Amino acid sequence: MIDVGTDHGLLPVYLAANGLARRIMASDKSPGSLAAARRSAEKYGVGDKLEFIVAPGLSGVDGSIVDTVVIAGMGGETIIGILADAPWVRAGGIKLIVQPQTKIAELSAWLLGNGYVIRDTRTVHDRGRDYTVMMCEGYGKMTTVNDVLEFLDGFAPVGMKMEFDNVGLLVGRAGASLSKILVSLDITNDVISEALDTGAELIVSHHPLFFTLKTVTDMDTTGSKIVRLLSGGVSAICMHTNLDAAVGGVNDRLAVAAGISYDGIQAGPLADEGRLDSGEAFSYGRVGALRAPLPLKDYLATLKDVLNVRALRFYDAGRDVSKVAVVGGSGGSLFDRVIALGCDTFVTADVKYDHFLQAAELGVNLIDADHFCTENVVTAPLAKLLQEAFPGLDVRVSEKHGQTVEFY
Repeated sequence: MIDVGTDHGLLPVYLAANGLARRIMASDKSPGSLAAARRSAEKYGVGDKLEFIVAPGLSGVDGSIVDTVVIAGMGGETIIGILADAPWVRAGGIKLIVQPQTKIAELSAWLLGNGYVIRDTRTVHDRGRDYTVMMCEGYGKMTTVNDVLEFLDGFAPVGMKMEFDNVGLLVGRAGASLSKILVSLDITNDVISEALDTGAELIVSHHPLFFTLKTVTDMDTTGSKIVRLLSGGVSAICMHTNLDAAVGGVNDRLAVAAGISYDGIQAGPLADEGRLDSGEAFSYGRVGALRAPLPLKDYLATLKDVLNVRALRFYDAGRDVSKVAVVGGSGGSLFDRVIALGCDTFVTADVKYDHFLQAAELGVNLIDADHFCTENVVTAPLAKLLQEAFPGLDVRVSEKHGQTVEFY
């Protein structure tokens, strides 16, 4: 075993005096720091049973001869730094015992997200203070940015994206380890600040940070955000039109909010817009029917509440709402398909003036429910999906991003 930052060496001395370990190493960052440990060993007659190692943390320690690592009496952030620099500790079969003085929750989250299982936790009360001791074991693999990327590609295959789109890992290191993920519709400066403040190493967003980019500097809005991300060690994965089309993605979630998916009844594809290599068809919109027709006024009230939108732009064709098509975000290009399917109502966003004129001429209810609000329906379910897939990580939805448009 090795006692990292052994200080006075009392734990190694106790183990040696009682024959509790075959080989005992006491390490500290300088010869002077180890002097007290050497004196303790001599005092109790076990000086010849201990090995004294000068090393900062576990740097330079031969992990092949260690099966137990103890790091006690340090701040949680210091323990994280030591373990991050010694990935061999998380190899299977090594017991890790940590006793953090501070940031216990942060250390626990980091351990769970970086290849460790916390087997046992004890609280020891001594001299008026409680100390937390955790016994952990590594299972050999930490969660990386690439692990999340591969999972998301399985959920929303990149092959579903539109030709113009830019999705996948757009910023950061694929091999970077993770403890926290922040899910957001966009990567704004506020969202980046939130990631940095909360210690999230990855932002998963719907909208790409950039589409075509020739330079990355801090002299423009997009470049400065990329610089901030890289400087803070934060990666960015963006899943855009592929997430629109995915089963369980944006438009499936919008269909639920719009009342056309319920009790096992799933809204169907709005159009056959593409096929994966497997032959599976996909669509960037959904169409279905309400349980029962509703007056448009009642439907608008319900939709406004469910989407948490400040206001709805709409055209009232004087018809009840029954057969509804939905497209999250800018869906005006699919309006002709909506009409061809005989829908009486279309819910989308960023509706242009000519589409409102077309709705009036054709007698179709048209509702603009805001770009953010028609797509943000996916962030909480996506965060839940990631949390279930990576239970050792802390996955949360951004609290700093919301509807941008104001109404006077």
